[in-house]
Formats: sequence, C-alpha cells, structure tokens
Amino acid sequence: PQGLKTRHNSLKALGMLAVFTFHPDLYAQIYIDADAAIIDYAPSAANYLGLSLTRQVDMVATSNWQGPILANGGVLIFRNTVRGRNALAAWWAYRGLTHDQP
Repeated sequence: PQGLKTRHNSLKALGMLAVFTFHPDLYAQIYIDADAAIIDYAPSAANYLGLSLTRQVDMVATSNWQGPILANGGVLIFRNTVRGRNALAAWWAYRGLTHDQP
C-alpha cells in the first residue's frame, strides 16, 4: 500500500475536527498545503488569531492568487470554538463525500 489515494480534499476538515476532539485544550490550528505559495509575508498567524480575541473570527482561509475563489483549502486557520468546529463538520458533511478535485 502507498497510502490513502483520494481526490477528496475535505479529509483535512475531518482531520482538523479530530485534532480538536482529542485535544480540547488546543486554541487553534493552522493547516498549510505543501505546495502553498505564500506571496505576502507581512501578516503573521498572530495577526489573524488576534481577531479572534474579539470573537470576530473563527476561520481564516485564503483565496487563489490567479483566479479568486471564496476559500481555497491550501492555507487555513481554525479556532477551537463551537463555530469553528461546526464549520469543519459542515465542510466534511457537505463536501467530504463528493469529488471536488480535478
């Protein structure tokens, strides 16, 4: 066996949800694809997580730099809150069982 072969990228949502389930004291998670291209190093993860102190943000996702979309799953920040966990669960429930990659 050569590992899991799937074109369903939503496994990351299930994995992140599992980490929060088994580590309830974890404040947040950052997910970065191995092929992510960081084109602006000015903002830090702390800048984004700072927004969560005012309960404004539970999820941060990036867009595509060449063809903007609502959320590209290549770079994600999720807080371990009810809204953050619900977003991950909904992502898995509504996208996890469909073919969403070329």
